[in-house]
Amino acid sequence: MLATWNIPLVILSVFVAILGSFTALTHAQRMRESKGPLMCAWMAAGGVTFGLAIWSMHFIGMLAFHLPIPLGFDLPLTLLSTLPAIGAALLGFFVLRKPGIPLYRIVVSGSLMGVGISAMHYTGMAALRMSPPIQYDPLFFSLSVAIAIVASWCALLLMCYGERIKLSILLRFMLSSVIMGLAVSGMHYIAMLGAQIQPGSICLSYVPEATRLPTMMVVLISMTCLIWFGGGLLAVLIDRRIAQQNADALAQLKQTHQQVLRDVKQRPILSTSQRPIVSTFPAF
Repeated sequence: MLATWNIPLVILSVFVAILGSFTALTHAQRMRESKGPLMCAWMAAGGVTFGLAIWSMHFIGMLAFHLPIPLGFDLPLTLLSTLPAIGAALLGFFVLRKPGIPLYRIVVSGSLMGVGISAMHYTGMAALRMSPPIQYDPLFFSLSVAIAIVASWCALLLMCYGERIKLSILLRFMLSSVIMGLAVSGMHYIAMLGAQIQPGSICLSYVPEATRLPTMMVVLISMTCLIWFGGGLLAVLIDRRIAQQNADALAQLKQTHQQVLRDVKQRPILSTSQRPIVSTFPAF
């Protein structure tokens, strides 16, 4: 069955993936600079952010996909598809929480992340509930999973060893987010090219009364992503500023303490004969 694409929605899906990747990278940086409960909080926020970015890109891309028949989405399966994406992202952030990660751990963790991202995509595709079921070209299916795994490897490597790239942290994060966003988007659209929908198929998830639902979902998902990512970036800026203020205050306190010690050491020590005699008798 011949499919068409809404190009503005395709572009929007790629933009969401890139912006979400950038936000997740800033969370990963704060996680690696923090300790204790704060590190766990940034790990959870970053994992959910990256998972939301992957899932939102996928779903907006699905809404950009048009067939000659009406389409709908099974709500439980659609919501269920968020779990593999968030789980894969949390796994990546758990691996990134400490510096000095061995290469074999990146390979294993990245592979599991890629499988999780692929599971998210194909669970989301199953939410169409096509009859007869969608068939997948083995070559495109394998290629999509391989791209998801390679994209996960790139994400982990860029975060672990990105400091070696002689760029400012902003430019490095921008470059990394573009690579990650394009890789994840590429996985989605290559997988869609491998989807084989037979002529005469029908979508069992379609509800005739919900003709305006796709447009509303695009607006809702896009606004949710912008608010979430914008709030995440604002939280990073605030947390970084507070950490810098605390570091400056600690440095000032340390400098003051050292100055007091120097003053004490430089003060002359009076001999017993030079010390003032303090009378213990009351004055009359």
